[in-house]
Amino acid sequence: MQGKSLTKLLKDEKLTTRNEFFYEHQFIRADWGHKPYIPGVEGVVREDVKYMRYLHGGDTMVYEELFDKKIANNELNNLIDNEEYQALKQELSSQVDFYKNSLP
Repeated sequence: MQGKSLTKLLKDEKLTTRNEFFYEHQFIRADWGHKPYIPGVEGVVREDVKYMRYLHGGDTMVYEELFDKKIANNELNNLIDNEEYQALKQELSSQVDFYKNSLP
């Protein structure tokens, strides 16, 4: 489990917080008896943006999502192919790779 102890917060002390978190969900295969099939998902969520990769078979990326929550908090407008967001997409994708390779 990643994160920080909440003990300082409970003792009313200053607590530094993170500005993003890594999200990961391993896929569930339909042939394991689970219906419907649930793809694996990995991503980074920040207060203002959300980047997710959907995976098939563990590591093959099949779909990406990028949402700017400052524009619309309902996640209906996927900005993954928007030219204005390509630098942010690359930054967040690299951050996902960093977490995947550095966390147990």
